[in-house]
Amino acid sequence: KSGIQLMKTKILLLWVTICVSLYSCSNKDSNLLLPMVVDGLYGYIDEHGKVVIEPQFKYAGIFSDGLACVKTHEGYGYINKRGKMVIAPIFDNAGDFSDGCAVVQLDQKDYFINNRFSGKQDLITVGFSWTRGFSEGLAAVEINGKWGYVNTNGEMVISPEYYEACSFKDGLARVKTSDSDLDGWTYINKSGRKITDFPLSGNSEDFSDGLAKIVLYNKNTGGSWCTFIDREGAAFKNKYKSAQNFTEGLAAVKTDEGWGYVDKHENFIIPPTKRFRQAYEFSEGLAAVEIDHDPLESEDNKYGYIDKIGDLLISPEFEGAGEFSNGVAIISDSDRNMGLINRNGKVILDAKYSYIWILSDEWVKIDKEKWTSDGECHISCGLAKTNGDIIVKPEYPLIGYLHDKYFIILDNNNNSAYMDVNGNWIWAAPSFDTKAGAALAYVE
Repeated sequence: KSGIQLMKTKILLLWVTICVSLYSCSNKDSNLLLPMVVDGLYGYIDEHGKVVIEPQFKYAGIFSDGLACVKTHEGYGYINKRGKMVIAPIFDNAGDFSDGCAVVQLDQKDYFINNRFSGKQDLITVGFSWTRGFSEGLAAVEINGKWGYVNTNGEMVISPEYYEACSFKDGLARVKTSDSDLDGWTYINKSGRKITDFPLSGNSEDFSDGLAKIVLYNKNTGGSWCTFIDREGAAFKNKYKSAQNFTEGLAAVKTDEGWGYVDKHENFIIPPTKRFRQAYEFSEGLAAVEIDHDPLESEDNKYGYIDKIGDLLISPEFEGAGEFSNGVAIISDSDRNMGLINRNGKVILDAKYSYIWILSDEWVKIDKEKWTSDGECHISCGLAKTNGDIIVKPEYPLIGYLHDKYFIILDNNNNSAYMDVNGNWIWAAPSFDTKAGAALAYVE
């Protein structure tokens, strides 16, 4: 991934866990209910801001498959959209439904349940200690230190024989067949058949644009090399010193002559050159490259963007550069502060934010971090338009994005408010702190 993305790694799991797992959903539901918080108690409103389920729970998740996970003083359970508890709150912990199943914890053991659960006799147990959740009808589960896959009935369909197992994506999954991270990985299909016999390094990646970058380790030299395989396991003839994933029909690869770009027929579309110290994936027709101004002084190198014939369209003036998404890209300065540019290279947001998240073609989430004297990091979140207008100043502890239409904003007193993507406030808890930073049309 590009340099700017690496900077975001330490916050990624936090954002995914809080704002995606709990608050973000792209499900097109004609009867949406949105979780809200009033003085620390959770309930639900509809899209018009009408309270449908009064705040009464210690926690409330998103609705999925018609059910939502909630927490009461008894434990975790599930309600329907009328607020009726249809799965009793008997669990120590519980997750959202996906593919008709949810992961629950009871007496320090993990189980699957389906939406027909009526009591402990309906627990779907395969004795697993960890799961990655369902994807494409299968879930990777860990049993006695080894990983396999179960279906939504809890049946083991791929035996637990792997040291690691990733979720299925487009019918394939990466699995680790030995305890070596250097050459213990491969790809399997849903029948458990390996599609390649190459002993792959753990740095191999998922399929992208129909091909997967694989990394093979040379035990004799201690080095490694890269190439690509298709979904049948057929490999490129050429080997590369390093490579990025295929996107938009091209992949950045490194040879003895430097970085260049090849197509799916292994032809160089952009010839390798030592001018590129590093090259990254194409997105929206542009790719970030690190320009080598001085081979002896890497500190002088900057990032710019090239097009698909190798012409430099955005001059190299950034310390870090991310992929374009919705017409904008995240850049950074020497202090790793993040900003935003458009396709012309114009700075839309100055590089003064700790993190920026591109949400849509109109909206970005902007975060600032503050460290306390005892070493704690506090994140303050805000919202901006992709034209640079600051709509919500970064002064709230949490902002989530729901259903591609709504923002949930949480203040420091456990009260929430909702704003739609048109900038209209549709609901706020009576004591929501509007003074913290929710001034519409505020321009910093």
